Amino acid sequence: MDRKRTKLVAVNQRVTLMVFAEKIKLNLLYKLGHQRSSLALRFGVEMCGLWALMVSECDIKWNNHFRGKAGLCKIWEINPMTGIKRRSLIEMSWPLFRDYHPRNTEEFQDTVLHELAHVMTPGSAHGLLWRAVAIAIGSSGGRCSDLPPARKRTKRDKLLDRANSITEELRQLEKE
Repeated sequence: MDRKRTKLVAVNQRVTLMVFAEKIKLNLLYKLGHQRSSLALRFGVEMCGLWALMVSECDIKWNNHFRGKAGLCKIWEINPMTGIKRRSLIEMSWPLFRDYHPRNTEEFQDTVLHELAHVMTPGSAHGLLWRAVAIAIGSSGGRCSDLPPARKRTKRDKLLDRANSITEELRQLEKE
C-alpha cells in the first residue's frame, strides 16, 4: 500500500509540473498572439504568428535519465520527400526537478522558456537571434542551469522518502 501511495505522489508531482509547463507554454502563446506586445513590435507580427504555430505544435515530456542537463529540445523539420511535418519535443529532467520548491520553480520556468526559444529559432544554437528571442519571451538568456547535477537515488533515499510519506499519513490521520 505504501509503495502505491509513494508512486501516486510521484505521479501527482509529475502531473503538477507538466501542467505548470503547459501553462508557461500557453502564456507564451498568448503573448505571441497579442499583436501589440513588445515582442510583436520587436520581431514583427508575421514572425510572432510563425513562432506561435511552432510553440503550439511542441510537446513537453519528462526524461528520467537527464542528470547533468535540465532540458533538451529536439526538432524534426519538414521533409518534402517523405511529407513529415515539423515536429518539436522538449524533454525536461525529472531528477533535477523532482523536488518542487520555489527555487526549482524559477529554474523550471526558465528552462522551459530556454527550450521554447530553441523551438522558435531552429538551427541558431545559442547565437544572437536565440538570445534575443529567449530574453524577449522572459528567459534569462543564459546557456546553462544553475542547478547542481542530480545524483542517482540510493536505496537510503528511497527509504527516507517512504518514511516521510508514512509520517505525513500519520499526521493527516491525527488531524482527522
